[in-house]
Amino acid sequence: MTVKEALAPNTEKKTAGLINKASVNYAETLLLPGEKTEAAAIANIYTRRDKFPGIVVITDQRVIAACGIPGIKRDICMNISDLENCEETSMIMQYKVTFRTRKEAFAMSVDPDVGANLSPHVARINGDDLLH
Repeated sequence: MTVKEALAPNTEKKTAGLINKASVNYAETLLLPGEKTEAAAIANIYTRRDKFPGIVVITDQRVIAACGIPGIKRDICMNISDLENCEETSMIMQYKVTFRTRKEAFAMSVDPDVGANLSPHVARINGDDLLH
């Protein structure tokens, strides 16, 4: 499944807007051969030093945060096996997930409805297989 396919039917229920298409296309280039995309969401992404719009992709091997907008192009790729912490927080207006390894971290925030679709994939990362 491509990043675009994971975005539309599974988590966002819509396709990426004009500005976010660059991030979707960039995230697609970051996938490894044979890596399977499980979920994707357009999100606000926060690091210790930065904040940027982009897409978060959960695959069978990694969590990827990517922004393909010219002038802001960035990516963070974390192996699921390296994650020390994957913490969800859901509030009335926002769903937030923080992904941490020993060396880096990023958080993402999305609408709670998108978060509800993403949450089973985060639970799988945490060892709770709610997808089956």
